[in-house]
Amino acid sequence: MHKRRGFTLIELLVVIAIIALLMAILMPALAKVRRQAKGVACQANLKQWGAMISMYCNENDGMFGLGASGVNHKWKNWTRPYWKDPKVLRCPLNTKSWKEMGWTGGGSDNTVPQGIFYAWEDTKKLTPDKVARFDEWGDIGGYGSNSWCINLTPGEDASEGSKKFFKTINIGGGNNIPLIADCAHVGGRPKNSPDGPPPSPGIWYGTAETGQPGSTEPGMARFSLNRHGDTTNVTFLDLSVRTVGLKELWILKWHGTDVIQGKIVTFDLCGSYTRCGGATVDTWPQWMRSLKDY
Repeated sequence: MHKRRGFTLIELLVVIAIIALLMAILMPALAKVRRQAKGVACQANLKQWGAMISMYCNENDGMFGLGASGVNHKWKNWTRPYWKDPKVLRCPLNTKSWKEMGWTGGGSDNTVPQGIFYAWEDTKKLTPDKVARFDEWGDIGGYGSNSWCINLTPGEDASEGSKKFFKTINIGGGNNIPLIADCAHVGGRPKNSPDGPPPSPGIWYGTAETGQPGSTEPGMARFSLNRHGDTTNVTFLDLSVRTVGLKELWILKWHGTDVIQGKIVTFDLCGSYTRCGGATVDTWPQWMRSLKDY
């Protein structure tokens, strides 16, 4: 009788094949868990932003920071005393910034690298004529403000359409008014239809110029990011944070109501991209057609 000293070649191959099969089964599950963990970390960042904006408003009679109607990045500047770690600007799923992707700042926004995981990169300084200096790079982030949430400068505060802006955090129905969210830019100002989705994931600019279906302005398209699966993360005016379906973005109240040229203008919660507004499968670009309707 001879004692068996080891495995045969066939037995080793069988064991290796079983391990490989188990790894093939487990890896997607582990990747999903890691992505979910980063989604939770993203919501934690957005919770911090809600707290920091609230602190600012509490010290300024409930008002947001002062800014012009054409400015969409003031939020990170007037809250700067409240945040120390620049990582809070960035979704954990953000990979490379615009500069890291090779953008030198030349041309217009439609030259920036686009994608659901890219982080925007803001410049530190402006020249006297307000032209950005791209030789000095500054904040890197993955969140953007609802740019209707800003306290207008005195000259603009009485202008026609100024009531569309939410100038204070003390607004009724704040649980349906976006404040800060996952965004492909430092901010966006969604308008009524046809402010639609991007023609493909992450393409938030240039859709009108190329004649492709989608947003005619880079407002809602900037927030239509499927970074977290088929959803995105949003901090609301009441400081709550929750996951929002991508098509659900069109039933959120992005701006207020004003009378402009004798007509009442408000954000239509039953617009052409909503179920109550008659949206069908063909209304949406191909990549969004299987998503939940609202």
